[in-house]
Amino acid sequence: MAAAALFLTPASYAQSVVTLYENNFENPATSDCNNGWGGSNGSTLKDDYGTPENPINQALSLDRLCASTDANDASKYYDPSQTAGQYTGGIAAGPVYFEAWSLQFDPKGHDKFDLNMDWSLIDLRTQPIFMPTNGPKDVVTRFYRVPAGSTFGLTNGGSGATIPYVTLDGSVATPFAQSNFTIHPFPATDYPAKAYTFNWQTQTLSVSLAGQGFQPGDKVAVVYHLDNAGNSVRVYAAFDNYRITAPVPPVPGNALWALILMALGVLGFGWHSQRKPLH
Repeated sequence: MAAAALFLTPASYAQSVVTLYENNFENPATSDCNNGWGGSNGSTLKDDYGTPENPINQALSLDRLCASTDANDASKYYDPSQTAGQYTGGIAAGPVYFEAWSLQFDPKGHDKFDLNMDWSLIDLRTQPIFMPTNGPKDVVTRFYRVPAGSTFGLTNGGSGATIPYVTLDGSVATPFAQSNFTIHPFPATDYPAKAYTFNWQTQTLSVSLAGQGFQPGDKVAVVYHLDNAGNSVRVYAAFDNYRITAPVPPVPGNALWALILMALGVLGFGWHSQRKPLH
């Protein structure tokens, strides 16, 4: 029997990661590009992309935008960098309101994770009141522990509120971490010509779960909204390429060499067992 080869390289092993969540706005496909999540067709971000493993909540409506690499396609939003897929998410904030959404995921025993997502300020073709020059604008990201079996709730807090109203089993929840990410518009001289052109910027966060009391079955809830505290302007942002990963701990040096020696032993046994006996 031929021996199976086993290859281990310390550098590549140390850099490996596991994906805990990755969005896919390409499915389901749709022709409704401006009111896809909470608009005229009744579809929502939660219904289209939430799953039992990764529940999604939203406060007020969110939108689906259609992206295109054709600068002359007046029915879509121009994506010269081809950062987005065919569809992106969209979220708004104004003088007396803001939208919010959340995602839950299982950290699967990892004590830290990395989050990446692309954001762009942009105006809406169907409601052109969100000129990106009203920015820059902060995306506020908050993190909560959701114990197994708990009911997570999200609303925008009602008139006059400046942060989402988050509950666990009906009681107000407190985030264990918060981060602000500033989205910048193109230079003012590029507008209004680039009002419907994406200017993508990547939000990157590393979040520790150490000391937060996570148990098997608990989930992390990540809540997003555009900061509108004290603002009297309307701002809109698109988002896509949402990916959450966790680093795989490197094998300790002695253990790694033990695995390599074991692999060599397997190879040696396979080679030795195929030799003909000497007469």
